[in-house]
Amino acid sequence: MIRVEEIANKDFKSVIWGYDPQSVDAYLDEIITLILQMQQERAEMMSTIDYLVTELRASVKSNTKAPHNDPIVEPMSPHAPIDEKKNEEEQ
Repeated sequence: MIRVEEIANKDFKSVIWGYDPQSVDAYLDEIITLILQMQQERAEMMSTIDYLVTELRASVKSNTKAPHNDPIVEPMSPHAPIDEKKNEEEQ
């Protein structure tokens, strides 16, 4: 994954008919801002996922009366073939 520092420190060759360096720098600054926002959002989402998984595990442990085929207790693989999913539902 590209790091923000790599974007900020990227040097471009100067040419007579090239791009305006200030425009390139401004655009790179926009990209850096977006990447930092996405990294922050990802960290927040991962934290939320960790919290929810912990809560789910605690709930499953405390709920001993849950039916065996409860999808929360035994989640079905989203990669299972459709026929296999149907068979699991019928059991």
